[in-house]
Amino acid sequence: MLISLDNVAQRYGVLPSVALQQGNTIDLLVLHTASKYNEWTQTDEYKNNKGHTTNELQKMLERTTLKNAKNTGQNKSVFG
Repeated sequence: MLISLDNVAQRYGVLPSVALQQGNTIDLLVLHTASKYNEWTQTDEYKNNKGHTTNELQKMLERTTLKNAKNTGQNKSVFG
C-alpha cells in the first residue's frame, strides 16, 4: 500500500495540513502497522480461524485429544 498524507490524516481524524505540520515518522509506522493488520483480518486464515494461527489450532486440538484419551482410558489419538 502506498502511504499517503491523506491516509495519515484520516487515521488521526485531522486535516492533511495539520498532519503535515505536526506529523513525524512514528505516524507512518502506526499507519503501516494498522494497514497490515487490516489486510491480515481480511485473509481466509483469520476469518476461518478467528485469529488463531494454524499452529495454535493444532496445539489446541492435541490438548483436547490428550484430555479425552485420559478420560476414556485410551492412549491412541483419534486422528493418528
